[in-house]
Amino acid sequence: MNKSLSLAGVGPQKTASTWLYNILSLSDEYCFPRAVKETFFWDKRFENGQKWYYSHFKCRPATLYAEIGPSYFHSLNAIERLKGHNPDLKVIVTLREPVARTYSHFMHHRMRGRVQTNFWQAVNAYPEIIEASHYSKYLPIWLQAFGVENVLILMQDNISSNPLGVISHLNNFLGIALESKHMDILRPVNTGTLPRMSSLAKAATMSADWMRKHRLYSIINMAKTIGMKKLIYSGRDRNDLDVFTDQDKKSLKKILADDIKYFENLRAKSS
Repeated sequence: MNKSLSLAGVGPQKTASTWLYNILSLSDEYCFPRAVKETFFWDKRFENGQKWYYSHFKCRPATLYAEIGPSYFHSLNAIERLKGHNPDLKVIVTLREPVARTYSHFMHHRMRGRVQTNFWQAVNAYPEIIEASHYSKYLPIWLQAFGVENVLILMQDNISSNPLGVISHLNNFLGIALESKHMDILRPVNTGTLPRMSSLAKAATMSADWMRKHRLYSIINMAKTIGMKKLIYSGRDRNDLDVFTDQDKKSLKKILADDIKYFENLRAKSS
C-alpha cells in the first residue's frame, strides 16, 4: 500500500483539537477520515490493519491524508508506529495549561457518564486524565521522532485570543492558504457541561463507543444532527458539584510541577 499519512494533530484532549480539525478540514489540500474525526488506529486499533484504516478516507487525487488524534499524544506505541509509517510526518500539537487541561478532561468523563466519583477516583479509573498532561515527558519524544522543523506547537490561549495569528502560523507551517474569512473561527467548541441524568449519559456513551467500534458512524452523526447529544449530555450546572477541591488542585500542581514549568517556557517562546 503506497498511501501515507502526511499530517497528524496530536494535541491531547481538551486543548482545542476540535477547533483545529474544523479549521483544517476546510482545506482542499488535506483529506480527513470520513464521517468520524478520530479512528484511534495508531494507538488502540492498530491490529485492524492499514487497509481498515485507509478505508475511512475518501480522497480526491493529489490530496494529502491527515487525522486529528488526541489520544496519540501520550501513546508511545502511536509515536513509534507513526514514525515507522512516515518519518517525514508533519505534526501539530495543541497545548493548554496542564492543570486546567486535566480538570477539563475529568469533567469530560463526567459529562459522558463514565465517572460519577470524585477527581482521584476518576483518575484511578482513567489514568489518561493526568497522563495526557505530562507534556515534559511526551512532547520531547515527538520532537525527537519527527524533528523540530516538522512539529508545530500551538497554545490554546493563543487560539482564543488571536485565532487569525494561529491560522497564519498554520499556513506557514503547512505551506497552504487557509481562507479564514469562510470560518467561524471565534466560535467555542466542545464547551464543558454536565448531564441531567448520569445513568442516561453513561448508557449513551457505551452505545456510541460500541457503534464507533463497528463503524456505525452515520447513526452517531444523525443523533448529533437532531440534537440528541445536547439533550443527553447537558442541562446541569457544572458548578453544582464539589468534586475538585483546593487541596485537589494543590496536589495536582505538585504532580504536574515539571509539566507546568515546561509549558510556561513554551508559552513564553510562543508569545
